[in-house]
Amino acid sequence: MPMETHLLQALHGLRHPAADAFWLGVTMLGSDHTFLMLAPLFLWWGNRRRGYWFLWIFLFSIWLNENLKSWVGLPRPSLAALPQLGAFTAEGYSFPSGHAQHSVVFWGALALRLRSPAARAGLLCLPLLIGFSRLYLGVHWPTDVLGGWLLGAALVAALAIGERCGSDAALLQNRGGWSLAVAAVLAASSPSRTALVASAALLGAALGIA
Repeated sequence: MPMETHLLQALHGLRHPAADAFWLGVTMLGSDHTFLMLAPLFLWWGNRRRGYWFLWIFLFSIWLNENLKSWVGLPRPSLAALPQLGAFTAEGYSFPSGHAQHSVVFWGALALRLRSPAARAGLLCLPLLIGFSRLYLGVHWPTDVLGGWLLGAALVAALAIGERCGSDAALLQNRGGWSLAVAAVLAASSPSRTALVASAALLGAALGIA
């Protein structure tokens, strides 16, 4: 990956303590912990059935990302060709970027609920900034971020279709039970710490609101 290596090296040369602090703050907007704290709000804001569609899609996004990383097994830049980037570290494999993928799913789903074009545009800028922060910090290859964006966009499209075509389907008549089932199946099939935390969040939302 010569071109990707050169890009990361160029970004590494731009590092400055103030910029480091800024991009660390941006990258936190794409962390799993941030999203898992905010995700239940989708159940309390507006249509609960749409909220459950979002929680199912978001949990699937976490499951898919965790498993794709294990299947592909691509080392992160700081652990492969660019050990000098190791000032910032991240756990696990590299492709696809979870921050890039989940930020598109979360902030994209939120944008779907807004009517203001300016507000939508502002939210849709967040995944771009979050993806760039992963490159600046040297914890992902550019293709990791691009892959995460594309996967996230596909899941947002699935969410939009599900909300439009399936919001009144029988599947949602027992949405609490389905949430419990989805959480249990995905947690069992991918028993990573992140997947278990996500499943617990969905389980708690189902028990508290179903």
